[in-house]
Amino acid sequence: MFLGIVALGGISRFCHFSLGTKLDAVLFKKPLAEIDKIWICRKDTIILTRTAEHWLISQKEETATVPDSVVMALLDLVGSIRAVELVHTNRPDTLGLGPDAQKSIVCSSHQWDDQVFFVGNTVNRGHSVFTWVGLPRHEQYYLAPGDLNAAFNVAQRQYAPSVRMHTDTSGLNEIWYVLRGDTLLNTFRDSTRGTWLRPPFGAKDTVSTAQLAQWKQRWQSLCDRAVMADFFDKRSASETFCGEMGFYYQQYPQRVVNYRLFYVRYPVLPDDPEKRRYFRNFKPQYLFESDLQPGFYFSVSDSLTIHQLNIF
Repeated sequence: MFLGIVALGGISRFCHFSLGTKLDAVLFKKPLAEIDKIWICRKDTIILTRTAEHWLISQKEETATVPDSVVMALLDLVGSIRAVELVHTNRPDTLGLGPDAQKSIVCSSHQWDDQVFFVGNTVNRGHSVFTWVGLPRHEQYYLAPGDLNAAFNVAQRQYAPSVRMHTDTSGLNEIWYVLRGDTLLNTFRDSTRGTWLRPPFGAKDTVSTAQLAQWKQRWQSLCDRAVMADFFDKRSASETFCGEMGFYYQQYPQRVVNYRLFYVRYPVLPDDPEKRRYFRNFKPQYLFESDLQPGFYFSVSDSLTIHQLNIF
């Protein structure tokens, strides 16, 4: 991206453009298929995140799936933005590009540095609509065709309901839970006696129906309160992995659902300072990813709840 404008920026160091210099330059290079995340930074920041199977849209700790067509339309739009005019001004606020007025768009990829541009005022020129655009470390500002403010005016509520953590505790035959290498829970159903056993699995090591029901309630409550963690960087999964749960079901062939557990003490901070402010109040938390929803990470900020899962 931005290769087309780099040359223009270099030329501008040696040439003095007058106000309203006409040009026709594509600001961003296509394709943009490597993008993993798009931040639309404004009062209520929107985050679009690519997972293994879906794109997610997050706003105010609420997350929902968003159709691929919506994201592809935004990427096509970014790739087609072209400048038809540039100006030099000491008053970018008059273009809607002052620090308090601008909307910043951040495109992130694991293959290259974050790419940022700023969206300013939308104006009418004759019978056509244009939007002022700014780029970091560029002294000039660009006029681009179209209403970019309307194009990037997406909201999470458009794609409700929010994504919730899925689970199924019916028909269980065995449950095991390992946290940081220590087996905290390992119980299975004795089909011959219709009872549940726990280590060392003797005749007296049974789990009552009431105890099992209470454990299922605690687990369901945890799933209900877990929220989508759009901040998690899957590249740090191996470093933050700390445990796993397994649910075995009474089926043939036996069905197994694994829940992988991660402990995130510090988030992976983005390079852009505009985005870092959203992590000022970050607290260490656990994350779950399951076979039921691969690529979806759900945050559990109450660590005590995690450790109570081993109590029968």
